[in-house]
Amino acid sequence: MQSQPAQAPNKDVLRYSFAFIGAAGVVCGILVLGYLRTNNVGAAIVAGIYALIAGSFYLLLSLFGRDVTKLGRVGDGLIGAALISVGVIALVLSGQGNKAEEFALLGVAFGVTWIVEGLLCALAYLRHTTGWWSAFCGVVFIVAGILMLVAFAWITSAQWDFLGWALLVLGFIQFFRLAFSGRQ
Repeated sequence: MQSQPAQAPNKDVLRYSFAFIGAAGVVCGILVLGYLRTNNVGAAIVAGIYALIAGSFYLLLSLFGRDVTKLGRVGDGLIGAALISVGVIALVLSGQGNKAEEFALLGVAFGVTWIVEGLLCALAYLRHTTGWWSAFCGVVFIVAGILMLVAFAWITSAQWDFLGWALLVLGFIQFFRLAFSGRQ
């Protein structure tokens, strides 16, 4: 009996990563908007869990995504490491109390990470390794990152609204990215 050689993963790794990241974003966005918008500690925990999930999948994509270019794999690895760092920051801040100034750091960390992620999506489009959907995702990530920087600079209760809406919108964007990634 002959064993068949193992096949290299195809675009399914990419698609499933987008699905899990999108699902995490939608669920965490709904939790922040619906239940935790006035609870800094709870919102930070949910945001941290999202960042750890998304970061883990980006790292997996950088390691096992065979159809991703080398530059794309490096970019996914950097975004994964950055999101995991943001998740750790969020969980550490949630254990330190309820000071709004400390949570502003979380918004800055998310904002910078999303801006970099948006730039990497746009770079992939400019290098012609992805289709127009990546360019659109890049713009949305950059706008979300800028809004996060501005919202958390205000240090108001609206900062959690921005975080919740950003997670929700970016989660849906990842689902659309999933739907169109196989068609590009």
